[in-house]
Amino acid sequence: MNCHEFEADLVDLARGADLAAAVEERLHGHLEECAGCAAHFERQRSLTTQLKVLASAAPPSPRALAIEQHLLHVFAERHA
Repeated sequence: MNCHEFEADLVDLARGADLAAAVEERLHGHLEECAGCAAHFERQRSLTTQLKVLASAAPPSPRALAIEQHLLHVFAERHA
């Protein structure tokens, strides 16, 4: 597999998503061999950590929650 084929799984792994054991094993093997993907993975993990800190820093406003719900609804409609 090439780097592009690992992209979605790499981001999912950085976000803490559950991956199939075989997929996770191949991905970890690739990360050990590919410095570019390993660096990208670390940036994604750092971003995830920072976003969690930001999200917990202040409760969202009712307006922000409404916007989020609207965006999630539109996304779901377009990807159904």
